[in-house]
Amino acid sequence: MDSAQKTILVALAVGAAALSANAAPIGYIDQVSYDNGVWRVKGWACEPNLNQSIQVDLVVAGTTIGRYATAEATEQEVRGVCGTTSANVTHRFSAPYTGALSGQAVAIAAVTSGLSPVQIDGSGQFGLPPSSSHPLAIIQAASRILVYTAHPDDEITLAPILGDVCATRSCKNVVATQGGGPGSICLSPPCATNSTATVRFGEMSTSASMFPMTLSQGTLSSDHTRSVSSILSAWNSEVIALGQTAGLNGIIQNEIDTFFPDVILTFDPRHGTSCHTEHRAVGSLVKTGVDAYSGWNFNKNNLFFLTSKRTDGSLDTPTGLTPLVPTDKTAVVYKASNYISSKARTGWQFALDIMGVHQSQFTSANKASFEAADSLDQTTSLQQVTNYVSNAAAYNICP
Repeated sequence: MDSAQKTILVALAVGAAALSANAAPIGYIDQVSYDNGVWRVKGWACEPNLNQSIQVDLVVAGTTIGRYATAEATEQEVRGVCGTTSANVTHRFSAPYTGALSGQAVAIAAVTSGLSPVQIDGSGQFGLPPSSSHPLAIIQAASRILVYTAHPDDEITLAPILGDVCATRSCKNVVATQGGGPGSICLSPPCATNSTATVRFGEMSTSASMFPMTLSQGTLSSDHTRSVSSILSAWNSEVIALGQTAGLNGIIQNEIDTFFPDVILTFDPRHGTSCHTEHRAVGSLVKTGVDAYSGWNFNKNNLFFLTSKRTDGSLDTPTGLTPLVPTDKTAVVYKASNYISSKARTGWQFALDIMGVHQSQFTSANKASFEAADSLDQTTSLQQVTNYVSNAAAYNICP
C-alpha cells in the first residue's frame, strides 16, 4: 500500500523507541481530504502493544475540536509498527471537520490513560484549505468547464470529479494528440484490425459521451521520448503550419473565446502526474496560453492543475492517484470514491469504467490494480494557478 508504506517508514524509529520505553502513543497523519461534504483528517494512532483502539483529539489552529476513536480497519504494516497481533484491531481514524476554512494547521493528539494527550507525527504539518473558495467549490459553481489533456485515456485522472460535475454542466475535453508515435502501445483485439489513431479516437469518443463532454480531438505529433521543450517547439510549428499564426497561444485564445469557460483543468506542468513529457507539455502550453490571453472571457485565476501522482504498481502495490505533496494545503485533496448519483456508482468506479473503455491501453491486470488501490490513493488533488510555484522542489520530481 503506497501511502501507508511511506508513513510507516517515517514512524518506524518513533515506534521502536516507544515500544522499548514508556508505551507513549504513536501515530501519523496521512491526509486531509474533502470526503462527502466533510473535511477529514486521516491517519493512524495506537498505544504500542495494546490490541485495542484508542481515542484521538482533532486540534485545529490550537483548539481541540472533538474526540474520536480509532475505529477503522488497520493494515498489517501499521499493526507491525504498533506491535499488535489481532487482525481485527482498529488503529486508523478519520476525524471530521465542518468549520470555517482559513488555512489552519491541524494536529492529532492521541489519548491514553495516565498520560496527557500526545501529538502524533504529521501534526502541524498538514492544514485545511486557505478559504472556502477551494478548487472543487469553484468547479461546482461553474457552468462551463474546459479540460486539456495530452492523449485519449488521460481523462481517467479527472473522472471522479468530472463524472459528477459534467452531468449537469457543459464540459469540453480538448485532447492534443491521438496517442500514437514512438513508445506508444495498442493492444489487441481492437488494434488487430485498425490503426492506433482510429482505435483510440473511437475509444475517446465513447469515453467523452459517458461524462458527458464535448470532444475536440487534436492531431499534434506524439513522441514522448522528446523533451518538454522539444515537444512544445514541434507542436507550435505544427499549429502554425495549419494556419494558426499565433501558434499554441492562439489555440488557447481561440478555445477560450469560443467556449467561454468558467474553469480550465489540465496537468501540472511540473510533473504531469506520471512524469510523461507530453502531459507536462500540455500543462505548460495551457498555462503559457492563459498567461498570454488578453481577452475578457476567462478569469485566469480559475485555471487548475492536477497535482496527483500516479503510483504505478502490481496487484501487491496497486495503481492509485496519491496526492504528490499531501502537506501542501493549497493543493487540495478530494476523495475520489464518493458516490455519484447520476452515475449510480462511486467516482473511483466511474474512473474504472472509463479505463475499461480504453481497451487498447489497459489489460485486465491494469484494471484490477486500479480497482484495488488503497483508500488513501483514491483521490484527486487540485491546485489553483494562483498557488502554483514553478520551481517548487517538492513538485519537481521528474528527471
